[in-house]
Amino acid sequence: MKLKPSYKVATRAKTKNIVASFMKKTKHQRQSQFLQNICSDSGMCIAFGIESNKIKDFFNQFAAFDYVVPPITSIGVPSVNGFVKEINYRHRGYTANAILKSSVSNEADNLFYEYTVGLQVNQWAKYFPCFVETYGLYKYLDPIDYRTIKDTKNIEDVSILKNSLDLVSVPSSSNQFLDYADICTDSMYYAVLIQHIKGATSLYDVYDDPSAWTNHANMGILAQVYLVLAKLTNDFVHYDLHTGNVMLYAPAPGKYVQFHYHYNDTNILTFKSYYVTKMIDYGRSYIKGSKFIHQRICNTKECDPDCGYNFGFAWMTKTLNADDYFITSLLRNPSHDLKLFYEIYPDKVTYGQGIDDPDKKELGTRPNPNSEAG
Repeated sequence: MKLKPSYKVATRAKTKNIVASFMKKTKHQRQSQFLQNICSDSGMCIAFGIESNKIKDFFNQFAAFDYVVPPITSIGVPSVNGFVKEINYRHRGYTANAILKSSVSNEADNLFYEYTVGLQVNQWAKYFPCFVETYGLYKYLDPIDYRTIKDTKNIEDVSILKNSLDLVSVPSSSNQFLDYADICTDSMYYAVLIQHIKGATSLYDVYDDPSAWTNHANMGILAQVYLVLAKLTNDFVHYDLHTGNVMLYAPAPGKYVQFHYHYNDTNILTFKSYYVTKMIDYGRSYIKGSKFIHQRICNTKECDPDCGYNFGFAWMTKTLNADDYFITSLLRNPSHDLKLFYEIYPDKVTYGQGIDDPDKKELGTRPNPNSEAG
């Protein structure tokens, strides 16, 4: 006996609903299995940008602090600009990491600006692995919460973190409404969440270990930085590029990575390096949109005097001058980013031009007259 058409339709609809329900219930389990098979080490995949969108989706973009596990630990000690916490995430046996960077005073580099630079850098990070991504901008709910996070070296209760911060903005926001008055008057209480690769170390630390530092190693490390800076010379200047702000990650200790940089003329530059290089700390960087940000700050009366000078925007001056080591987030001076190269090879590059104090020459240099600043 043939089944009636209506019964066939009903059976198919029921089967479809069962499958849909199963797929929904097992979504995270299937995602975890995929990531553990394809990216067993999240740090390695994040370092290269492999399946990074799937990793971010799996951890709900990191910014909501879902799946955070204790302890939340301090990295280093508070500096003149801020303090840093390492945050660990675990979801269905899969792990990843981020860091939360906070200010120490209203005069410290404003982390709202670093977040804004990070939004632009996120676009470049899709193509250049030497950048770290920015995940979110936060504000501490009150001074007591701020001091608790700052002064507690190891936080075992994750709810303390979640209850201390208000998520102000994420990169995926379609409407990036930001209160510039509050960004100035409460600049000390803003924080930014940034990509973190556990196990990476600073170039400064590696440079102190002669056994890990060879001429071959430096060339691969520096190439990853300066090839990209040359490509983005009209759009980006780091302005705080030194060995402490370059992180090195060895995805397979004792083995090298082969890099291929493709040029528009079809030429390909190939080299090997034991490390993946990451530039960090974009709080003073130049990007093309910085002038718009500065104008908004200048038009906000709560940011007086001097367009936010006392609220972490001191590096936004309208001219390049020796008193500020020829740094300003509003103008390009790509020569300044030779500082990193100068620290390693002081005899191979001219640096410190225009700085009269011989003890401060390594802090900046006059723009090269052969390259346009502005």
